[in-house]
Amino acid sequence: MPDESYDNPSNDNPGGNNPGGIIATLEASLATINNIGVRLLKQEKMFEEYCDKMQKAVLEEKEEMLAELKVLRGELKKMNVEIAEMKSKLACVDVMQAQLNELRARVDSFQYEASST
Repeated sequence: MPDESYDNPSNDNPGGNNPGGIIATLEASLATINNIGVRLLKQEKMFEEYCDKMQKAVLEEKEEMLAELKVLRGELKKMNVEIAEMKSKLACVDVMQAQLNELRARVDSFQYEASST
């Protein structure tokens, strides 16, 4: 009985007896692989460009935030100075309030003495 593996196109030999069919299949596979390679290279380039754009955007945002942080630090220092000045003024107000209360007490005592005589 003859070997049917050469005549059966459904076996592992897609070209049957035809070595040209195997070569054509291999060439088509290589072309597909090359096309996939070209697409992957394009995607790699696009991804690198995207990463570069994102890196630039992040750096710009970082610089803007650092500049804003410097401004906020300056404002905070000014506010700390203003708070210290206000505390000093409040201490003066407290002293003046105590003196005013003392004067009111004296006036009240003079009025009491004047009304009792």
